[in-house]
Order: sequence, then structure tokens, then C-alpha cells
Amino acid sequence: MGKWGGNFLEHQLCQNFKLWQSAYRKSDVLGLLGVLERERRDSEEG
Repeated sequence: MGKWGGNFLEHQLCQNFKLWQSAYRKSDVLGLLGVLERERRDSEEG
């Protein structure tokens, strides 16, 4: 019983970590795209 509870908790933590990781990566990518977009606009204007 205790072992199952531990595995369940581990599974939850793993899921949360994956969610957090993908969300973090997504915001990273969006931030990077924003920077690239800004640079592209600047080079077009200048």
C-alpha cells in the first residue's frame, strides 16, 4: 500500500514536472520568436 502511494506521488511529480517543463519551453520559444520578430522589423526599417 505504502509503495503504491509512493509510486502515485512520484507519478504526480513527474507529470507536474513535464507540464512545467513544456510550459517553460513554450514561453522560452515565444520569447525567442518575439526577439527575432523585433530584430527583423528593425532591419527592415533601417
